[in-house]
Formats: sequence, C-alpha cells, structure tokens
Amino acid sequence: MGDRAAAEGNGWRLRLRAGGRVLGAGILITPDRALTSAHVLDGTDGELTVDYADYRGAVAPSRARPLPGSVRPCGTEPADGDVALLSLDPPRTEARPAPLRRIPRYTGAKVLIGGFPAKGDEGLWVRARVAPGG
Repeated sequence: MGDRAAAEGNGWRLRLRAGGRVLGAGILITPDRALTSAHVLDGTDGELTVDYADYRGAVAPSRARPLPGSVRPCGTEPADGDVALLSLDPPRTEARPAPLRRIPRYTGAKVLIGGFPAKGDEGLWVRARVAPGG
C-alpha cells in the first residue's frame, strides 16, 4: 500500500493520536514538519503520535510536538487560524510531503476534504464546494 499511496499522491495524509485515541488529521509538508489544526492539541500535553495513514504500516509512526510559537487557535491575532505546526521525530524521508501551491481563484472550487474524526481510525472523505469568505 505504501507504494500505491505515494503513486496516488496521498502519502502526505497523517492521523494524529495521543494515548491511543485518534485526535484528528494532519498534512506532511516536509519530512520533519506537519501542519494540523490547533484544536487537535486540545486536552493533550502537546505530545502526539503521527501515523502515516496511507502507508498502512509501511512507514513507522513519528512523535510530534508543536513548534514554539506556532500554535494559533481560532481568534488569535494577527492571523485568525486554528493552525499548528508540528516537529516530527524522527523525520520520515520515505513518506511523500503534500504538494503545496497557491490557487489564484478558489471560491466555488470543488474540493475533497479528508480527516480523522474521533473514533475515525480509517478516516473520512467529504466532497465540498468552497464558499466565499465573509
């Protein structure tokens, strides 16, 4: 499955856990960094386990901690966000980071959103359309 996940371009999808409990999803952006929502860290001491979900055990989990100053809960100034940057230990060079690029016009775009809701070990995919910001 690991080769297939990378070939399909989904090797960047992460499942985040603490104490065996699924907390949410993340995105691998470099071999040693991941991006997640700040609310995923709620109720933890900041120490997480990162599973490389699409590799089905072919890539060993990493430990993760938020980088100092990188956690921005909703309502945080200057950038309102619900975002956190995680440091991964050890880095996993065998996993494929997400291809990141700017999309000039996204309002109305069709998107596929993936996540790991509580008790969602295998994850959930939802189709949506981007609404205009308010």
